[in-house]
Amino acid sequence: ELIAQNENIHWYPEHLKKGRFGKGLETAPDWNISRSRYWGTPMPVWVAADGTRRVIGSFDEFKVWAVDPTQVESLTDFHREFIDPIEVWVDDTKTKKGNRIPEVFDCWVESGSMPFAAIHAPFENKEQFDQAFPAQFITEYIAQTRAWFYVMHVMSVALFGRNAYENVLTTGTILAKDGAKMSKSKKNYPDPTILIEKHSADALRFYLMSQPLVNGENLLFNEAGVDEVAKKFITIMKNVVSFYGLYKEHDDGREPS
Repeated sequence: ELIAQNENIHWYPEHLKKGRFGKGLETAPDWNISRSRYWGTPMPVWVAADGTRRVIGSFDEFKVWAVDPTQVESLTDFHREFIDPIEVWVDDTKTKKGNRIPEVFDCWVESGSMPFAAIHAPFENKEQFDQAFPAQFITEYIAQTRAWFYVMHVMSVALFGRNAYENVLTTGTILAKDGAKMSKSKKNYPDPTILIEKHSADALRFYLMSQPLVNGENLLFNEAGVDEVAKKFITIMKNVVSFYGLYKEHDDGREPS
């Protein structure tokens, strides 16, 4: 089903559809959605000593099955430090008490749930969700073929039986001039603010748009390239506009003979 729904997505570059993304769907690696950490979204699973489990699917369910409902009534924060002490009845007859398992969700579950969770669907805003889903366009860099693009697709197909987005624009990765990954610790990148002040934002935009980066390929960033665009393209454009401004009063709108 993941592969079938991928047919409804237009990929750019096109080769990702059957290649990097498509192959990832074919292998469909196991996704361990739990993490043994303190910070994160707690997995809403309560288990009793005999192994009986209950999964809480909403705040309303939490109020129904909490051993002490008053602990839930005033609850506004659902992180571990607030909900871990709360016991839940794990059986329908309310005879077995359970405690929450300690694991939290992998953060990619949240990223993959963004299209509906951002507006609290399906608990509310269903009409808004139906009108905006699937998304017409998303974009990110190429590594997201195995991350954000993948988890959104998996969550959407699993829950709604359809693709989460219709069009994807994928860029490559911007690397340092020597091919190393840009890093804050290494400081192997130019300050973007200084770069823009020196060459202009448009020069940077046109430089990036003229590179294989927009076709999903990596780019060895070189400030000299931005400088070249500024001098050979931006400056010429400015001169053309300036020239027209100087003589536009003589423009009678006729085509030159």
